[in-house]
Amino acid sequence: MMAPAMPETTAEDRPTTDAAAPDGRSPGNIASFRLRAGGYIVDMVILAAIAMVMLVAGGIVLLILTDGATDDSRQDAGIYALLSLFSIGTPIIWTTINLPLLAWRGQTGGQYVAGVRLVRADGGPLRPIDVAVWWFALNPLLFSWVMAAPA
Repeated sequence: MMAPAMPETTAEDRPTTDAAAPDGRSPGNIASFRLRAGGYIVDMVILAAIAMVMLVAGGIVLLILTDGATDDSRQDAGIYALLSLFSIGTPIIWTTINLPLLAWRGQTGGQYVAGVRLVRADGGPLRPIDVAVWWFALNPLLFSWVMAAPA
């Protein structure tokens, strides 16, 4: 014996409660902490991958400048090049990747995976000034461990 089919409900039919919806969204279509944390974690993985690539690039430059680690006279310049590539290149590449994504879709890579989108308070799409303010003043990844490590 099959159970009777449940009718589809619309947003107007559903009662409003303070509990999160089954898809993880909070009431008022605001992303839950779980979705935000998931997006943040994915963004951290992407940022760590960029940092690793920059560290490898800096190591290659260090090996080139020191002739395969045989010329210690240029070791200081190589170390400074490695640190510069890592500490300056990582945030520049991270910003270059994410600013266009935020302006175009309103999402970083991690937010895309988590299904989270940034919108203005009135629900409209982000303007370029909104993207710049969020990225340079409110973005938690610009102040993460990867950016603090060289400091």
